Amino acid sequence: QNNSASNGGAISSGGGGSVTLNISGATFAGNTASGNGGAIYANCYVNLIGAAFTDNSAAYGGAVCVYRGGVFTLSDCTFAGNSAAEQGGALRTDGKITFGDKVTVFSRNSAQQGGAIYVASANDARRATVSNAEFFGNAAELGAAIYMGGYSALGTAGTSLDIQQGGTHALYVGRSANLPAIAGTLVLNGNATLYAPLNFGSDFSPQDSSLGGAFTLSGSEQSAIAYFAADSSAISAEVFAVTPSGAFAAEFTEGGTVLAAGEVRAFLVTLSVEGQSTAQYFVQGHTFVLPQAAEKQGYTFSGWEYGGRLYAAGESFTVDADALFTAKYQKVSEGTGETPEQPQEPETPGAQPSDPQGVPAYAYAIIAVVGVLVVALAVAIGIYVHARRKK
Repeated sequence: QNNSASNGGAISSGGGGSVTLNISGATFAGNTASGNGGAIYANCYVNLIGAAFTDNSAAYGGAVCVYRGGVFTLSDCTFAGNSAAEQGGALRTDGKITFGDKVTVFSRNSAQQGGAIYVASANDARRATVSNAEFFGNAAELGAAIYMGGYSALGTAGTSLDIQQGGTHALYVGRSANLPAIAGTLVLNGNATLYAPLNFGSDFSPQDSSLGGAFTLSGSEQSAIAYFAADSSAISAEVFAVTPSGAFAAEFTEGGTVLAAGEVRAFLVTLSVEGQSTAQYFVQGHTFVLPQAAEKQGYTFSGWEYGGRLYAAGESFTVDADALFTAKYQKVSEGTGETPEQPQEPETPGAQPSDPQGVPAYAYAIIAVVGVLVVALAVAIGIYVHARRKK
């Protein structure tokens, strides 16, 4: 724990095929590398069983960096809170990767590219096959779960792959990616960028799989998201295709063997709270209910601002264009815990001011004048009577 080095904060091995490392039940925490592999940097055979990698960091491969054809096997491992400044928050590989029978979990890892895994494998012998793994809460600009920039594979027959990344950019399949037919069970909840359609083979299990998210189609004149070896229209799929001409709800064609952009338009609704945004696509005409915004200490939530209008939480909005809603807050008065007093209604023009009891101010002026006149009259009468007596 808490070791540091240029490459491989805890372990560095350049022994190649002549070295095998068997690591079981070990914990790697808080290790750092200024270059590659915060915890492990290796090009040899490495078997990881029940290992835990937590809060390790590096420029490339926050926890593990496999280079020059290293061969790694992972089973029942956890990667949590690891980070890379550039690629592969948990794992960056230019080597062969396989996953064992027990599920390996990737959570809260982060990087610019490949929040959990970045694949740079240069040839088929170094292919990284990701299966029997779960991904959630990872973060990256591209590929929060997996960035495929080389020879990769998703799933094998009889295995499961669960990617739960919500509205984040979960999967990136780049121009240089080499991806064979997807097999096993795949649950993909998150957005993706595809430079070519995904291919689901005969070993794919649609009955237990699901797809959900927005798929950006970046290939030249690409309209298909995926091809299937058999009718897979029964798969749970809430998918949108984002093309240069706009976003569309995806639909199955060709007897359920092709998932492609349909004709129904979709639009992006974004909620922005203090600079943090969440976004989701909805089909045109969908009624969207605005949620309550997160609490902000010292403020009360006023509503969502869009198009020059303030919408209240719980109010419905019909989607017919891309929309950005910004949360607005009102500062609470200091020391009282109460919201500031609302501005008073303007007085009616010509109305006279009044005291707290509602008596107009001019009434007091009239009373004062009358009082003065009464006193003056009394004085005058007194002088007159006195003068008459002297006579």
